[in-house]
Amino acid sequence: MWVLLKRVANSIVTRNIATFLVILMLVVVPLVYRYLHDVEDLMSDTIRAQLDAVAELGRSMLNVEEVRQMSDPAMEGTPAYERMLTALGTIQQNFGVDNAVLMRRLPNSRFAYIGDGSRQFRINEDVELHRNFPETYPPANNAWVSGQPTKTAMFHSGESRWFQVYTPLKLGDQVVALLLLNKFATPIAVATDKRQHDILVGMALALTGGIFVWWFLTSRSLRPLIRLQRASQQIAAGDLDVDIPDNRSLTEIGELNRDFRKMVQDLRESRAAIEEYNRTLEQRIAERTLELQGLLDNMDEGLFTIDAQGIIDPRYAAATVQMLGELSADSNFIERLSDDESVRSTIRDTFALLLSGTLMLDWDDMVANLPREVRGQGQRWLRARYRPVRDLAGERITRVMVILQDVTQEKALQADIEAKRSEQSMVVQILQNRDAYDLFHTDALNLLNESTRAVQSLELVRRKVIDEAFRTLHTIKGTAGLFGLKEVASRAHEVEDQ
Repeated sequence: MWVLLKRVANSIVTRNIATFLVILMLVVVPLVYRYLHDVEDLMSDTIRAQLDAVAELGRSMLNVEEVRQMSDPAMEGTPAYERMLTALGTIQQNFGVDNAVLMRRLPNSRFAYIGDGSRQFRINEDVELHRNFPETYPPANNAWVSGQPTKTAMFHSGESRWFQVYTPLKLGDQVVALLLLNKFATPIAVATDKRQHDILVGMALALTGGIFVWWFLTSRSLRPLIRLQRASQQIAAGDLDVDIPDNRSLTEIGELNRDFRKMVQDLRESRAAIEEYNRTLEQRIAERTLELQGLLDNMDEGLFTIDAQGIIDPRYAAATVQMLGELSADSNFIERLSDDESVRSTIRDTFALLLSGTLMLDWDDMVANLPREVRGQGQRWLRARYRPVRDLAGERITRVMVILQDVTQEKALQADIEAKRSEQSMVVQILQNRDAYDLFHTDALNLLNESTRAVQSLELVRRKVIDEAFRTLHTIKGTAGLFGLKEVASRAHEVEDQ
């Protein structure tokens, strides 16, 4: 049940209906409410203007002097009293007000009726209205005290509503009575409420009909999309044999249907091609592996990869074994680079940085800390090069490829060249200083013979003789160096140390 509710809530039809309701609530309802409110305000303003005009006219129709005399109950029934009631009746009947009343304030600040156009109140009868509707007392009292008409205001009591205005009648500066005009607004309010009710009912019917029409049209246009959505779910579950009805309409939905059918057909063809490829994939991999291994076995260079700890990957070129010796499953290249643990620690830290994924320097600057020449098996000299091996995305270095080249013969040839160059330099220096060399040769032999005889004739070694022999060797070593006689200088130095 919950799953069904979620599907309904997330459906396109439900979302369209929700959009329709939101637009209605945000646009139509406020406009209708504003219209009804403006109508009610307009009617209220009209009634207020009417009462203000009638109040001014009524004040002019009344004789203030006669009204002042009406404070005496004995005036009831007199011609003046009748004229007053007739004027109030005329105001009430001819100017569209519901009550036209004259009242005065008693010494105790309460109000008493003088008379009204409907002849319902007797002269000087206490006003019960202000006790039953206390909110009407402040404007009446303000009009009496200030001598100014009050603004027409609306009052509420239960379901009743009415407009009311108090106009003072003055004799000189003294207020002698108040003219009260009432206009009941209950019929207007009822008519307005009825109109609002009718509009709301019409809106509800229009809304219901709109939702139904929208749902009908939306569901009709979205039915092909719903079929495509169900087909896509089956395809996502791995079923490419789903049946998709053809839609030949020229709308966007028809184009989407045709494109979707073509896509599914392409997927089916791709699946068939992949299945065929997978069927022969293992054989292809084996053949490719043999080709690569054959290529590695025929290389003159040692080629292999290592991880951050220096462990050599089992897949390596055959020449690697000839250069480094037999390799086990956990052979460590770093341990073969040096016997000094501090040097191995530096090399190990360098490999760890290279494979950390965050190179602080360029690759060439980092591998400059790695040895370029390595001693291999059988006194071989090996030159090492290092290359990065990255992941499939080409972003992170996962291993380091090491390329070893046997340079033993090159080193021997270089040493031989250096020896011959040294010998040639020595011969040139001797030939350029032949007389000095002959003298050095004769003196050196004499000094050595004398030192030898002096040492051999001693039964007890004396410090003086040893110092003399030391000076002799030191002289020979220094002079031999001048003529490039490196071997002579080296031997003399060794004897000096002894």
